[in-house]
Amino acid sequence: MGERLADVMLLLRDFFNKRPASTVLGCFRAQDFDRSGKFELKEFALALKAFGFQMSDEDYELVFNWFDKDGSGIVELKEFLNELRSEPSDHMTRVGI
Repeated sequence: MGERLADVMLLLRDFFNKRPASTVLGCFRAQDFDRSGKFELKEFALALKAFGFQMSDEDYELVFNWFDKDGSGIVELKEFLNELRSEPSDHMTRVGI
């Protein structure tokens, strides 16, 4: 599981770091149906699909769960973007992300 997550995270980091934050925010906000700035798995997967990411349902869930640190079933857009644009943490480096 760690290697697959590392591959997907590398793709996501590369993709989002090459695009203006306003473009990324706009696309995610378009999928944020309740305008909460928070995403459930369905909204999160739709946003990634809108960017052209074609992954298995398992991969969408794997990535979503990585960002859902507290297991609440919610990922905040701000946290998602900050995590992608930050340097990998020691934990991420240890698992190959």
